[in-house]
Parts: sequence; C-alpha cells; structure tokens
Amino acid sequence: MGEVGMPVLPVLVFLAFCKAGMEKSEQLGYVRENYSRYLSDFSSLPNFAIYTLNFWFVLMAVVAILGGIFCGCVFVLSTIDMFKMLRGVQRKISTVNYKRHQAAVKSLLAQFAVTSLCLCPPFLFVLVIMSEFRYAQVTVQFLLVVFACHSSVNAIVLVATTPPYRNYVMRKPIRSQFVIKVSVGANSVF
Repeated sequence: MGEVGMPVLPVLVFLAFCKAGMEKSEQLGYVRENYSRYLSDFSSLPNFAIYTLNFWFVLMAVVAILGGIFCGCVFVLSTIDMFKMLRGVQRKISTVNYKRHQAAVKSLLAQFAVTSLCLCPPFLFVLVIMSEFRYAQVTVQFLLVVFACHSSVNAIVLVATTPPYRNYVMRKPIRSQFVIKVSVGANSVF
C-alpha cells in the first residue's frame, strides 16, 4: 500500500488544495459581501486566490497534521536508532572514528532541525486561516520570509556543524606581504 500511496498522495493533496480555494466566479462576490471597501482593489488584480474554511481545506489540514506527526515519529525513532548504533560501535572503532561518526550524527540532527523552517510555516499558515486572525496578511508574509530562509539557514548550519567545512571557513587567512618598490626619480626608491 505504501508503494502505491507515495506517488498518489501528493496528487490527491494538490487536488484537495485546488478544491479548497474559491472558484473565480465566487471570489468577487465573497469580497463584495465581506470586504466591500476593497472591492475595487480586488477587481483590478489580474490574479488572486481566496481560501475559506471548507471541507477540502479541513481535509488538507488533517492530512498535513497526520503527515507531520508521522514524519516527526520517523525522525524521533531514527534519531534514537542512530544514537543506539553509535553507542554499539563505540568500543569497536577508534576514538577518532567515533568522534567523526558522532559529529556526523550531530550535523544530521541539526540539519533535520532546520527542516522545521520548511514545515512550520505551512502549518502556521493553516492555523492563521482557520483562526481568522486579524493580521493574517502580515503574518502570512512573515511566514513566507521564514520559509524562504530555509536554504540559507540550512547552508549555515551545515557549515557550522560539519568540522571540515567549519575549519575551512574559520581558518585564518594567509597574509602575504607584498613589497612594491616604486621609482619616482632616477635613483630614488620608496
């Protein structure tokens, strides 16, 4: 069942996301009813989407929450398993190799933690929409900024938690002193 669900589930979530939004014909009516002072602004927009709390949106939120719980469990169980395996090989490998393995596991954990920058904004986006928060637009824009920072933060964490990369970045620059002799006159050198 898992092999069949893997390629099908994203398509089903995409279709649920498409169904969660309003039809183009309903959007201006919704704005007219609920936000009449912004009707002219919305009318001039070439493309916009309105999502309200409906069956498809709730279904998508439930699937996302269940998926998040499943991924969280996999993360916790695999982390526990990695530390158990590391503890099991501690006496079988040299201290230097053990420290390398331990540093690799810590680096992986830090990179997994950065993944929360990818998972939390959509989850909070759903909460903002479901709660009808007053400053939803500003909050969603902030969440998009956090989401966009994921790759930069991941690169920084990778460099900071991987000793060879960290040592390369933190090394002292080689300072070479160049002496440039300039001749202004026939026999003068500065």
